[in-house]
Amino acid sequence: MSLKKLITKEIETKFPKVYKSKNDKISNFYIWFYSKNFWSILLIYNALILIIALYSKYIDFEFLKILDIKFEDTVKTFTTGIITLVSMNLFVTNLLLTHLKDERDDIQSIIDRKVNFKFITYLGFTLIICVLCLYFFSPSITNVNVKSNILIFIFSSFVCYILLLIILYNTVFNFIHKTKRTEIVKSELNLEFYKAFYIDYFKRRFKEEYINLMEDKLNFQLYPIWQEVEGINHYTHKSSKNIYLKDISVNAVTKLSKEINNTKKYYHVLELGKQYQKDTEIKLFSFSKKKNFKYNKIYSFSKKAPLQSEYSQEYLDKLLKKINDNTLSNKYYELSTNLKNLEDIYEEYIELENEI
Repeated sequence: MSLKKLITKEIETKFPKVYKSKNDKISNFYIWFYSKNFWSILLIYNALILIIALYSKYIDFEFLKILDIKFEDTVKTFTTGIITLVSMNLFVTNLLLTHLKDERDDIQSIIDRKVNFKFITYLGFTLIICVLCLYFFSPSITNVNVKSNILIFIFSSFVCYILLLIILYNTVFNFIHKTKRTEIVKSELNLEFYKAFYIDYFKRRFKEEYINLMEDKLNFQLYPIWQEVEGINHYTHKSSKNIYLKDISVNAVTKLSKEINNTKKYYHVLELGKQYQKDTEIKLFSFSKKKNFKYNKIYSFSKKAPLQSEYSQEYLDKLLKKINDNTLSNKYYELSTNLKNLEDIYEEYIELENEI
């Protein structure tokens, strides 16, 4: 059993909204997918084209040939159409950024997450490059099936690109509409709060359960910080890189406790999320007798900080700053909206705290 899984299950049961904000796989994949840069998209797309070319040359089942296309005319049409749609994408993006020029500094991070104009633009440029390359290199490709299937794939991508552009327009229009933009900002603020609460609660409960496991269930004693105990063997871990505590195996530490029963046994508190500097000895246990054991069966360390989140208190901090600025500037309408958002967050916090 993992201590981390234990806390995760507790949060899932007690705070389903908080759990979903951090563990929504679809949302996390969505963010990961749309965060790709141009070169990644170009590389992935060309890899797919290569797979299709190999399929068309060596497999290419006859019953899959459902389209009869005129290659030269279709390539020219695609090129013109894709360039036009990329221009439309750039136009609507410029429309959004111009309309929100006074608020961009406050909601830029939300725009980057919600309006996927970068991905759509990069995909458009990728389609243009691939169509042009296919057009110029097509005389060298003697296999008609290869050319046709690649063109069909680009056509399918073209249709998907149109759908993405429609979604982009809808999102942009929502941002331009002040009421809907306020709802989007409020939703992002709530999500930011849930993620911050998740991380804070997880670290707090992890430490509590860690101490409870060691002291109440396994009868370990906390090693005294300000004095040394005589006749004690310290067991430490040293890493050549900065590391973080990732998890603790409940079963492994329970087994160790049984093996060293009836002796003085101490533990040292390790904190989830705390960075332990390289070449520093991390004290794990202290026993009155020597014991050979593998620490990595009990403690899991990682080079990356656990519970990392793309969300911080960025927008919450900006909200507090806007409240201060709008108060000083006597902007009562904006201040009222800011205070309402802050009140909603406070009510959510009180509701969650009452469930603890």
